[in-house]
Amino acid sequence: MTKPTLEVKSGFSRLRVDLTYDGTHFSGWAKQPGLRTIQEDFETALSTLTRGEVSTIVAGRTDAGVHAKHQVLHVDLPADTEVENLAFRLNQLLKADVRVLAATWAPLNFHARFGPNSRTYQYKIVDGGKVTAPFDRHDSVSWFRSLDIDLMNQASKSLLGEHDFFTFCKHREGTSTIKKLLEFNWCRDEKALWLAKLLLTPLAITWLEI
Repeated sequence: MTKPTLEVKSGFSRLRVDLTYDGTHFSGWAKQPGLRTIQEDFETALSTLTRGEVSTIVAGRTDAGVHAKHQVLHVDLPADTEVENLAFRLNQLLKADVRVLAATWAPLNFHARFGPNSRTYQYKIVDGGKVTAPFDRHDSVSWFRSLDIDLMNQASKSLLGEHDFFTFCKHREGTSTIKKLLEFNWCRDEKALWLAKLLLTPLAITWLEI
């Protein structure tokens, strides 16, 4: 079994995989008995191609129904594993709601979870009683009143910087509730009111914070 660690074992190399997925029909990223998850689908496909058991480390786990435009993971594989056209071959095995964007050997000291220094989250609200198109229903929420984007941006500015979000979450032992919010911007297009960017550091978003 290839067990992911901070350092790569002798004879193994670290593979970086970039992927995107529609989380509508998944019970989140992490494997759960009897439920369909992105991790389970991906590891099953990769194990089929490499003919060995694999274990992935992801930049950030997503919850049930949450999509990812660009997710990153790594997995340690035997150094002689053939990775040419691996993204294409994985996509032949995966269902259409998960697509591998790239699969390449990672540089030295690469770590999908501990390497990045921020995460970006995006949300969409269809407000003012507008009708949500059927093909938009999985990535937006409806609100019957019209929202004031100027007031929302004004309020958002007060959250910028480093704060302790303890009162906004269910605390977990060994984790920090102190986060630094780098960007928090609302903008509107013809169909919806978007939370265009919520950029956080450190990496882990506080559980149930949003």
